[in-house]
Amino acid sequence: MLFDKISFKRKSERLHNLRKYLLLAPAMVPLLACNAPSFSKPNEVYINGRIDADMVGKLKNAPTSLKTIKITSQGGDTIAAIAIGKIIHAKKLDVEVVDICTSACAQWIMPAAKSLKIDDGALVAGHFSATWTTDILLGSGDKTAAQSYKQAAALEKEYYSDLGVDLRLLTYPFYGKLPRCYAKGTEKSGGFAVIVSQYQGVVLTKESYEQLTGQQVSGNWAQSEGAILAKMKSAKDQLQGFSVSKEHYPDVRDFQPPALPLCSDEELKRANLWDIFGS
Repeated sequence: MLFDKISFKRKSERLHNLRKYLLLAPAMVPLLACNAPSFSKPNEVYINGRIDADMVGKLKNAPTSLKTIKITSQGGDTIAAIAIGKIIHAKKLDVEVVDICTSACAQWIMPAAKSLKIDDGALVAGHFSATWTTDILLGSGDKTAAQSYKQAAALEKEYYSDLGVDLRLLTYPFYGKLPRCYAKGTEKSGGFAVIVSQYQGVVLTKESYEQLTGQQVSGNWAQSEGAILAKMKSAKDQLQGFSVSKEHYPDVRDFQPPALPLCSDEELKRANLWDIFGS
C-alpha cells in the first residue's frame, strides 16, 4: 500500500482551537523541555526538545558554514517551527531526524529540508491541521465555527505553497473515519469550536510523504505497527497514553470532508470537554 496510516488514540481527546494551534501546536505527545540548539560542529547544529521562539533567533545567527540540522523533537510552537522551516528553506539546509520527530517537527520542519535523512526506525508522525479542521467544520455546514480557524489555515497553506508541497498533505492523511462530532465555540473556549476525534495523529508511508512533498528521503522511519509499538515502548515516558490502529489507502487522493453531528453531552463528558463546551 502506498499509504499506511497508523492512528494514535489518546485516553482524553485534545481540545483543538486556534489559540492552542498558534501558541502550542496541538502536539501528538507530551513535549520535552526545551534545549537550545547545540553547535557541536561549525557546519552542524543539534536541536533536542520542544520547538520554541528562542530557537528561531539562535538559528538566524548561526554560522554561515551551517549545512545540517539534526533534530530530536516531539513538537512545539507552530509559529516557531514554521519560522525555522523558512530558515532551512532559505539557507538550503539538510535535516537529519534522530529518534523522534512528531507534530510541528514532522509537519513544518521536515518538508523544508534540502535533503532529508531519517535514522532507521525513528518515530515520525503528524497531527490534525487547521486546514483539516476548517474543512471538517465547513463540511458540517457550520461556517461560523470554521471561521475561527481561518487565520491558521491560511498560514499553513501559504507556507506549504512556498515550499512547493502538495496542500493535500494538510488534509489527506487525516480524513478517514477519525472525526466523530463537533461542538460550537463557547465563551470559555474563546469562541473556538472543537472537533472530537477518535484518533490524534498519523504516520505516513515514505512513498506517500515523498509524493506529497517532492522530497527524496534517505532512511526509513518506523511504519509497521510492531515497529511503532516498539518505539513507543522505548520512549514510554514521552509517549504515555497512546494505542494504535491501522487503515490503508491505496493512493494519494482527495477526500470529501464528512458532515459531523453536534456532540452529545455524553460525548463531551467522555472527551473531558464538558466543562468548556457543555450547555
